[in-house]
Amino acid sequence: MSRRYKATGYVPVPDVNLGDEFEADFTESEENDLVRKGQVELQEHDYRVTGPAEIFGHVSGAYFKAAISLAQETTLTAAGHIERAKPKAASTKKKEG
Repeated sequence: MSRRYKATGYVPVPDVNLGDEFEADFTESEENDLVRKGQVELQEHDYRVTGPAEIFGHVSGAYFKAAISLAQETTLTAAGHIERAKPKAASTKKKEG
């Protein structure tokens, strides 16, 4: 599944210029290198908390937006904590207190 980025430096993707927002299917390693070198900035994606654990202050069933790395997304998804959601307004169901 492609992810959204913002070009903050040279990006090895055709027709992407500095400042452009674009979608790409980088590997975890490629994404990490590009972020570490300051060439791309992660953009927010929509997620839903699917497990019982609170994730980034959001309770089970809540929708939220976050700019997280592919590695973190893969780990949280594989563990059943989150899933990609269709774009919609993120809910504000955060843990009280």
